Amino acid sequence: MGKMCCSQEEDEAGFNLLPLVMAAFVIMLLFVVCSPPPRRRRCVVVPCY
Repeated sequence: MGKMCCSQEEDEAGFNLLPLVMAAFVIMLLFVVCSPPPRRRRCVVVPCY
């Protein structure tokens, strides 16, 4: 009587790496933005007598 027209067929048979690459990029971006800046070293010069 009726046709099923809402089924999806996969266009690609292989593994899609795009979501994995996008997730890695977002994680790296969050790591760079949220990590604290490196501390500066303080050098103390003490005269030797």
